[in-house]
Formats: sequence, C-alpha cells, structure tokens
Amino acid sequence: ASLATDGLIDCTVGQQLVHWGYRSEVPRNSTVVVSPEVFTFRPATSWRDIEINESTRTVRVPSGTLLDFGATAKAWASDVAADRIAQSFGVDVVVGIGGDLAIRCTTTDQLSVEVGEVPEGTADVLLVGTGGVATSTTVRRQWMTDHGMAHHIVDPRTGHPARSPWRTVSVIAANCQAANHAATAALAMGADAPQWLSDLGLSARLVSSAGERHWVGSWGDSQRDAQEGSR
Repeated sequence: ASLATDGLIDCTVGQQLVHWGYRSEVPRNSTVVVSPEVFTFRPATSWRDIEINESTRTVRVPSGTLLDFGATAKAWASDVAADRIAQSFGVDVVVGIGGDLAIRCTTTDQLSVEVGEVPEGTADVLLVGTGGVATSTTVRRQWMTDHGMAHHIVDPRTGHPARSPWRTVSVIAANCQAANHAATAALAMGADAPQWLSDLGLSARLVSSAGERHWVGSWGDSQRDAQEGSR
C-alpha cells in the first residue's frame, strides 16, 4: 500500500491517531485535548522500519510505534472472503466491510452495487465487473478537539489529520485492496487527487467538503449503465 501510494498510506501512524484522541472508537461527548506531541511530529519511522520474519512469524517495530491497518485490513478481508465464496460455491459475490466492496462475477459479467455516503449524501448505483469498489471518508469518524475538528485519516507527512478539499473519495479498481489504497491516498493527497487517479487509469467519485461531486474516468458510464439496466 505504501509503495503504491508513494507513502501516503503508512501503517506506522497509529500513535499519531492516539495523540489526536482516537483510540478504540470515535470520541463523542467531549472536546479532546490534543497531545502536545502532535506539534513536534517528525516522520522518524515509516513502514520501511517494520521487520517481518516469516520463518518465526514475528514482527518487529520501532519502540513507541503503533500500527494502524485501517486502510488495508477491511479491504484485504473483503477480497479474501469474496474469493473463497466464489471459488467454493460458484456464485456471484459482493462482500462489503465498512464501505469496502469486493465483487466477484462468476455467472454474469457485471453486478449492480450501491455506493454512497453515510449518514448523508445521495448514493450512486453502479454496474461493475469483478474487482473492488472502496470508499474513504471523513464524514463518519470525526470529533472535536481543542484545536478544531479532527478525523481518522492521518497524513504521514505531517502527523495531522489530512487537510483535503474532499470529504469522500470512492474508487473502482481491479480488487478491493487496490481500490481502498487509492481512495485513502486520494483523500490525503488533496487537490491533485483527480489527476493522480486519472493518470492511474482509475474511475472514481470525489465529493468536496461542500457536497459537490466530481467524476474521474468511467464512473459516470458505470452509473448510466446501471440506470439503463434497471429500466
């Protein structure tokens, strides 16, 4: 994920999330006092500092590092589950975990899936083939701190919640993991995200902070195909 996104996804930012007040769940009822460490952040560690020993099945990380797999684990699990179900039962499959959809077309070329924003926004219905559709958003996991609103997508370059003109990015890709990586990186990237996604040949929908929707690639075509197929 880090290689594919030029480091915009980095699982070693877990401690920064804690400093900003996010632990096992989103703070709801009070203003979080941000840890002073967030203002002295230096990217001293990264995913490259993780040591994996496959023979002993152990993982070593630098002292003080917490791993956060929010940008990878759900999508990976969706892909694995969809593959196993499709292979075992020979059926069409859509597995969705937390907005990450793994699609496997076994008996047909395309399936209809709904992609929207929760708790607000209008959903798009898409007609897509085997692959993945993933959504990264700041709409759901955000909370108030003594330094303003924070959310769970940390920019590993700054250690702060990503400052972006987009509140939601959804991407269609070859599998759910690739879609999730691209969606999360695009949200963190900011204004350059549409061109970056286009250069990768990906289709996407980006929703601005004001609620304006922007399409990249064939997203609009997939939506129109679904509308025509429902008539």
